[in-house]
Amino acid sequence: MRRLMWVLTIACLGWYVWQKSGRRLPFLPSQPSTYTLLLVGLDEGNRADAIFLVYFNAVSGVQVLIFPRDTFCSGGRKVNALYKRLGAQGFKSLISQIVHHPIEGFIAVPFKDLPKFFEQAFPDGLEIYVPYRLKYADRAGGFSYEIPDGYQKLSGRELAFYLRDRYSDPFKRGESARVERWKIFAKAAFKELRKPHNLPRLPLIASWAYRTFPNDLQLKDFLRLAQAILKSEDIH
Repeated sequence: MRRLMWVLTIACLGWYVWQKSGRRLPFLPSQPSTYTLLLVGLDEGNRADAIFLVYFNAVSGVQVLIFPRDTFCSGGRKVNALYKRLGAQGFKSLISQIVHHPIEGFIAVPFKDLPKFFEQAFPDGLEIYVPYRLKYADRAGGFSYEIPDGYQKLSGRELAFYLRDRYSDPFKRGESARVERWKIFAKAAFKELRKPHNLPRLPLIASWAYRTFPNDLQLKDFLRLAQAILKSEDIH
């Protein structure tokens, strides 16, 4: 009972802060100098399979908010299905309305383009922790993969499926299991890109991303984001 009372108290406090802050989500960065990037991973049906808000700030560094793709919007539609209907800019505007702050940039990442980009960004593979064996075969799609658990050095193709996998979690946690792996990937990729031999490659990787993925940025914006990663000691 005491634990329940604590939970209810914290929930009420959170609701009060949310209301008093003009319904701005209290855990979002509020520094005026923050640059916000909307990063959307697209599946084969052009749906928003993964939605990230990436915040770059000179003081707080790089922060990522994983936006739940199953969020329901007015009209009874899930937000992930609205990308195809609204288009990139319409979707960017929608997410901006939901989180109640401007979004300066947008990048769409079609799944089919991920393996090649990862091969360019991590030519020797990326060492990453695989929390459980990832295995799936899609006869209709004509692909399959199997990735052992433990620390592994994954290729570009394996990294793409590491992020995409839905069915291998032994506890059947669904989307939350993918979110767990996204966090592991973000930490591992950030650590790898900041290694001394990779730092000079960051502008080149930014240029590859600019040419590979649909976006509304300029090349100089990508270079600034690469510079922000260079200056940040960690990603949160």
